[in-house]
Amino acid sequence: MAPGLVSGELSRVAQQTSTVSHVAATLAALDQGTIADLPSTRISEMNCDELVRVIQNAHLPFLNDEACEHLTFHDRQTLERLANLAQRCCFNRTTRPGSPVGNTTYERQTFDA
Repeated sequence: MAPGLVSGELSRVAQQTSTVSHVAATLAALDQGTIADLPSTRISEMNCDELVRVIQNAHLPFLNDEACEHLTFHDRQTLERLANLAQRCCFNRTTRPGSPVGNTTYERQTFDA
C-alpha cells in the first residue's frame, strides 16, 4: 500500500470518529432546549438509539417509565414520529413559560351543578 493511502484512510477514520463523538456528546447533553431546536431533517437522519434517547430525554407526558424502557422494541417509523412529537412538546414547553414538564396527568375537571 502507498503511504499516502494509509494516512488518508487514517485521517478519514479520525474525522469520522470525531464526528461520531461530537454527535454522541450532543445526544448525551440533550435538554429541553436542544430537543426543541432539532430540525425534522436531523431527526430523520438519526439512528434508532439516538431517537430513543431523544424521546426519553423529552419526558413526554403520556409515556410512563415502563413504556420508555420498551422504546427500543418499536420500529423506526414509530420512533421518528415520537421524536418529532417530542420536539414539538419541548418547543411548546420552552416557548410557553409555566407549562408542565415531565410525566404529568391531566385530570378531568368536574363541575358542581
